[in-house]
Amino acid sequence: MRVKLSDIDKGAADLHLCRAFVYALPEAGGPPGGALIASLRGATERVVRRWRLLQGLPVFDNEEQGWILEVPDTTVEPPNFDFSSARVSRPYHQTVGLDGPLAPLSSTSPSGTKPDFTQGHFRAPSTPGSLKEHAKTRRPLVAVHVTLFSDAAAVGISVPHGVFDGTGLAKLLEFISAEMSGRTWEPPALHGGENVVSDAIKRLKAKDLPVPTHPPLSPGWVPVSLFGVISLLVNMLWEKLWHKNKMHYGFVNRQAVDRLVEKVKADVKEQTSGKEWISSGDAVFAWMIKNLHADETASPASFACSPVFNIRSLLIESSPDLAPSIDAYCGNAVNPYPFSPEPIRLSQLTSMSIASLALIHRRTINGCKTLPWLRARLLLSPEDRRVPPYMPERGFPGPTSSRTVYRWIASNYAGAFAHFHIPATAAAVEGESVGEGNLPLIAFYRWVKAPIDLDGAVAMQTSEMGTFLVASTRRARWASLERAIERLERGEVD
Repeated sequence: MRVKLSDIDKGAADLHLCRAFVYALPEAGGPPGGALIASLRGATERVVRRWRLLQGLPVFDNEEQGWILEVPDTTVEPPNFDFSSARVSRPYHQTVGLDGPLAPLSSTSPSGTKPDFTQGHFRAPSTPGSLKEHAKTRRPLVAVHVTLFSDAAAVGISVPHGVFDGTGLAKLLEFISAEMSGRTWEPPALHGGENVVSDAIKRLKAKDLPVPTHPPLSPGWVPVSLFGVISLLVNMLWEKLWHKNKMHYGFVNRQAVDRLVEKVKADVKEQTSGKEWISSGDAVFAWMIKNLHADETASPASFACSPVFNIRSLLIESSPDLAPSIDAYCGNAVNPYPFSPEPIRLSQLTSMSIASLALIHRRTINGCKTLPWLRARLLLSPEDRRVPPYMPERGFPGPTSSRTVYRWIASNYAGAFAHFHIPATAAAVEGESVGEGNLPLIAFYRWVKAPIDLDGAVAMQTSEMGTFLVASTRRARWASLERAIERLERGEVD
């Protein structure tokens, strides 16, 4: 069966997603580790067997000028997926350069910076990084890698971004976890013919809707061009070599997050006399952005950001007859939008309250989450599939001036990506009695393999334990955010 991918999928064809988890597991180097590997392998095999999409292989279709999946008409035995494991004789904390063991994460765990992501702990070297590599090597869509330390188990699950967005990957994590826990689950239906998101977008484009004048339609993204690529690469090198840009990871516990959200929501209620509201994500996102730039009060430059939102609900509103298929869709169904209608001067940003900044974001996204705005934004995409996709906008680096705009790309900052639970029974040795509950999670990472290490990229991931922060940014900006995390931990909301 030929399963078509959408034009949105095409834009993510060179990216690969990985969700990575580290669980405390005493004696992981012995029988408990072996039991965990067997349980995880068996659960993954059962999921791949039932969810036939996962057995597909990418093929480039010259007529369509894009990627499709060739999915077997019947289940392949054994199911086609990659599973690999490795062992490290030392404790996890020593391996990643920490002085002492990491405590299990909870709603009151200490907030702060977390160890860097180590790719080899969560991905095998042979794991592809793009649809092209999958097609060339004929490697399966799903790759699971487990590294057993003497006291912990690292689990990484990777899929191509050209086939799954974060929502789709979350379904895979949910299903594997359900298999290990004995819960029931149903795989999304497999559809040949027209891609359901492409169909819904085509219908939306054909509707007669008013043309919005606000917010702007294409913030922070430009068509791929030689000049644009050169600007992007030069800016990336400048940020990396001069400003020590790198990927940073942090965690803010749920107690501190709730305190922040409560304060910001109260301020918004006071500012608007109760007429407007913000989400928890608005509050944390605004807090993060403000504090990344907190030390740049004298800068004449401006800030702009392009997050994305899930468009499934709008496509369902536009094409209600496609609702079941769109709701179950695991491919890419997101669209970029502006954080604010116009870039914000850093001198203004640093003096602005978090509530005011969160309100700007909420008002903007409310203006974007409408059918007229989404239709107008989608109409910007070229109909000719041979036309290159969009890329992040970056200017040539140079002396900071009033024309300088620091641009950020932000990934989804809500969802169930961190809710991958492994029951304690999965690591139980035969004949051993274990209690109920899950293995304690001590670290979580969301990572994207890309052709280049893009600067100015942020992501937030919520969970019942707190919020995980990821930022590819300057060392000085992360240091500023670290201090804000410390203040938040002490109960100070600024």
